Amino acid sequence: MAKIKVTIAHDIHGRIVSISRLGKGVPGKNIKSVVLAKDGQLVLTTDVEEESIGNLIHSHRVDTVQRSLVLC
Repeated sequence: MAKIKVTIAHDIHGRIVSISRLGKGVPGKNIKSVVLAKDGQLVLTTDVEEESIGNLIHSHRVDTVQRSLVLC
């Protein structure tokens, strides 16, 4: 299983509201992306198994103290 970097926006209680993953972009171009959170939201960047991305929003939350993903 391959791990990839994702950026997760979550509320102050750790509930995930969106998940973004970096694309491969255009060959030869250095593209940087930024994930913006709304008021009352925070952002966590972490590595996850690529196959699990689709289920994270339902199966995990963010531990806001440890800054990591945990099972619900």
